[in-house]
Formats: sequence, structure tokens, C-alpha cells
Amino acid sequence: RIEDFARLLARLRGRVTMSFSCRNLLEDRDMFPSPVLLTVYRLLTGDAEGDQQRFLRWLPPPVSFAPPGPESCLDEAEWWLWRLTGPEVVRDPESLVHGRFPHLARGKEAAALRQSPRFTAYDGHVPQAGEDLDPTSDGGPVMSSHRLQTIGRCPRAFFFRYGLEIAPPDDLVIDPRRWLDPLARGSMLHELFEQFFRGLMEAGRLPDYGRDREWLFRLLGEKVRAYRDAFPPPSDSVFRAEMDRIERVVDTFLREEEIYFDRNDCAPAFLETSLGLPSGPHASSLDREEPIAIRLPGGRTIRVRGRVDRIDRLGDSGAEFRIWDYKAGKGSRGYERSDPFRQGRRVQSYLYLEMVARCLRESVSPEARVVASGFFFPGETAVGERITWTPEELAEGDRVVGLLCRTVRNGAFAATEERKDDCPICDYQSICGDLESVAAFSELKLKSVENTMLEPFRELRGYGEPAPAGEPD
Repeated sequence: RIEDFARLLARLRGRVTMSFSCRNLLEDRDMFPSPVLLTVYRLLTGDAEGDQQRFLRWLPPPVSFAPPGPESCLDEAEWWLWRLTGPEVVRDPESLVHGRFPHLARGKEAAALRQSPRFTAYDGHVPQAGEDLDPTSDGGPVMSSHRLQTIGRCPRAFFFRYGLEIAPPDDLVIDPRRWLDPLARGSMLHELFEQFFRGLMEAGRLPDYGRDREWLFRLLGEKVRAYRDAFPPPSDSVFRAEMDRIERVVDTFLREEEIYFDRNDCAPAFLETSLGLPSGPHASSLDREEPIAIRLPGGRTIRVRGRVDRIDRLGDSGAEFRIWDYKAGKGSRGYERSDPFRQGRRVQSYLYLEMVARCLRESVSPEARVVASGFFFPGETAVGERITWTPEELAEGDRVVGLLCRTVRNGAFAATEERKDDCPICDYQSICGDLESVAAFSELKLKSVENTMLEPFRELRGYGEPAPAGEPD
């Protein structure tokens, strides 16, 4: 390569200027020239044994963003850099720069306001977006538990995703240590569990580990072959390691389901029930394509949708039901029996209870009721844990959902103040930048009672007293 470069130089006439980047500004470290430039140095100086240290000492001072004189400036921006960093003192440089570059003045104002206790447009106060995204308005957006929980986690992330419709690009990222990403893995297991229980319901049986294990694993093999064709694993060793984990989850699922049905007088009644969504391959009498309306405190209504993994019928009366949602990930972290809502980050159990209860009364019996809504964790670390709540324990759900909707209606899209819990799972970290500072300033604004638009979110986070019961919103 050096010989080819020498031939290239030999063809040229006149003067050639060579340069290299000596500093990586992003990583704040020195960078060094290629061997080509070292060879040029030896030719120019006759120092045939010259090394890099001699070469660097021979070079003139490195050129920075600020040119050494006006004759070196290529554009206006470089002229300003030279003028402001030169030996002659410039009086009131900030006013001069802001007068010529008003966008820098606006940027400084934005930075100052972000660090103040006031909640402004630079922090996410967008009243017009609040009107457009209000779930309780006529013709407002249909909500899901995921959308509402995004508000509870971080209103700013909700605004980016559903207001501005910013989404990361669908880049193909191949992880050499993993076969299926969490979404594909969860989809495969949900399909498997539905197929298994549908077969049991058609046969009029309940899960039996000794009898059904071989059949369930045969179904798993069929699913795995289909997913392996769609998502080729990076290597056989990675595939085998992940299959070991998947098989442990499936084994736990069957063992715990047998125990559950042995200890409870119940049977599966509805699988993958679509509420506010088109029916899946196997429609049920409970399916509803129209969104389900839920009444909130103050008389407002929100329309919601979701797909319920399983609904069990309890006892012989046929009027009592229990809802289950499978969480086939690693564990139950973030789901607490004593805290069903987690300041608005968890509202799925409440929404599913309300939606299912209404549809059961319409389709099964006016006396039908849901006695519990919960999650089943067959994952690797939770090993079959179940967490359920009764309607009485979820009674605060309407208030929590109401506060989430009021947060949107107020156009108060503040960033979360809980960086350690909420930011690691967010797609918008690069937009926020310094997450610790953003969270700290967001907490400062939440604690300021002068920011009345933040009252609903402040109440969710526990920084203020709850509003009196029945207060109009």
C-alpha cells in the first residue's frame, strides 16, 4: 500500500498538503498518523531512521477549530472562533454572538429554563399536544395497558413515541450470544401455551404433568422448527443453550399449571381473548372488535383494548372468573403484590379486570364477575410465581388511570425522575442526553407546586396530597 501511495505522489505536480486527525474529540484521546505520513517525513527530511516521536516533534503545532489568523478562516463561523479566542479582548462577546446567531441565544435560554424549578416548553409542556392526545376526549386515541404504563413510567417517552411518533430504526442486529430476542421468544411461548390449552379444552381435560409432558414438548419442537427457519440462530451452541432455558420454562409452566388446577376448582374458559382488537385465528364469544369504554372519576371515559391470555371459570356456578397473563421473561421484578400500580407503571391487571368483567356480563351472564386478575411467571428466575389481585385491591385503578389521562390532557410530558428504574429500558436515552441531570431537574419541577400542570403526575409519584374525592378534572 505504501508503494502504491508513492506511485500516486510521483504522478502529481505542484504542492500536496497532507494532514491527519491528532485528537478524538468524542473519546478525548490522542490519535496518531498512518505509516504513509511517517514515510513522507523520512523522504522530506532525509532522516531514514526517523520514528514517530521525531516526526511529531518536527510537525508544526496542530490546527484547532479556531484558526490562527483571519486569513485561515474558511467561513464566517471560523472567523468568529478566531476573533473570540484571539489575543485581542472582545467586550461583551455573549451579546455579540447572540445578536448574530439568535438560535444560540434561544439554546442558552432553554438550558437555563431546564435547570430552573419552572416547567416550560423546554421540559415537555405542550398544551396543544395534550388536547390532541387526550384519551378522554371525543374521538381520542384508543389506549392499551402499554401506552398507559408508558405515561406512568415517563410522560416524555410517551410524547416522543405517540405524539411525535419517533421510533428507533428497525436495524438488523445479530447478537452472536442469543438466538431469539425477548419479543420473538415471548411470542413463541404464548403461541405454544395457547395451543396446549386449546387442545386440553377440546379434550375436556386439565393439565397433567405425567400424561401431557411428551405432547407439550412435541408441540414445542414444532414451534421451534418454525421459528428457527424464520430466525436462524448464530451458532449451534447458542441454539442449544437457549433451548435448554426454553425447555426449563416450558417444564415449569406445565408442572405449575398442574398444581394450580389441582388446588383450585376451576377450568380454562377463554384463550387469547381479543378486546378492542380483531379476533385471532380462534375467535371466542367474548371477543369484541370495538374498544371497551371504561368510566373514570369525574365522569370522563377512556376507550381501551388488549388481548387477554387466559380466563378461567371458577366452581360450578359459572359466574366467577379469574384472569391470567403469562410473563415468560426472566422473572417478576417490578411486580409487587403489595403495590399493584407502581405509581402508574402497572395498570394492566386493572384494565383487564374492567374489560373482561364488562364483556362477561354482556356475553355470559349479568351476574358474571371477575374475582381476581394476575400474572403467571414461568420464567427462569421466577420459576412459576403467581401474583394476583382482587377487584377490591385494584379499586384504586380508576383513580390511577384518571391521573395518567390528566397528565396527558394537561400537556405535561415531563421526564421521569427515577433514572435507575425507568431509563435503562427506554429508546430515547440519546435524545435526553445526560440522564442523571434530566432526572434531577425533573424532580425539582415536580416538587414545585407552582407547576400546576404537573399536579396529576406529582400525585402519582407521591409528591403531593391526593385530590379530594369527586373533584372535577
